[in-house]
Amino acid sequence: MLKVVEDKILVTPINDKSTSKGWLVLEARQWKPEKGEVIAVGLGRTLENGSRENMDVKVGDIVFFTPYAPDAIDVDGIDYYTLKQSGILAIIDK
Repeated sequence: MLKVVEDKILVTPINDKSTSKGWLVLEARQWKPEKGEVIAVGLGRTLENGSRENMDVKVGDIVFFTPYAPDAIDVDGIDYYTLKQSGILAIIDK
């Protein structure tokens, strides 16, 4: 299992792209938020007073984030994204 630090979040990407019969990817917009499932959450950024910032996301949440926010990593052939909590645009309410 991967452990993330500070205000970092580890997500697995969820691919929701529509495909046509010929496997052509159809995009309605130039820029579209990415979507992923949260796999691990850091403890939160350390504040100047020594306390930790609260994290708004938890393991299992489905989140939207900007396509420019994450760093892609590959661990044993599995693709993950790491990003800061500030890169999260929204959490899907279950």
